[in-house]
Amino acid sequence: MPKNQKKKKKSSSETISKRELILAEDMQFYAKVTKLLGDCRIMVLFSDSTEIMGVIPGRMRKRVWMSIGDVVLVSKREFQEDRVDIIHKYTQDEIPRLHKMEEIPSFFMDKEATHDINDDINLEFKFDINSSYEDINIDLL
Repeated sequence: MPKNQKKKKKSSSETISKRELILAEDMQFYAKVTKLLGDCRIMVLFSDSTEIMGVIPGRMRKRVWMSIGDVVLVSKREFQEDRVDIIHKYTQDEIPRLHKMEEIPSFFMDKEATHDINDDINLEFKFDINSSYEDINIDLL
């Protein structure tokens, strides 16, 4: 009976390879993921600041993981104006190449930043650590 033989794992540097850059064709657009809605749905932001719901197809569902700030290639539906289909997700190495080719705008480059209309809303909460529970007055109608 053979003893436990440890298998040698491949390092991640061996699996990295450059893939061909997929560009937008007719009825395809570049978009940035702004919200994850669940149930294979995401909100995407186009370069003209319009936000539309995108649907992740079944072939990408458990193979490609989306996160906020990712740049994706989407296809508009002919029968539904308010939804788009996700075709391809670009890696972080491909995004600067797309920007250099002037395919995507500059605000797509930032992973966390979203070009949102409500950027100027600031909420501020003040909490005094020295106040006691009795000092808080809440007026109810």
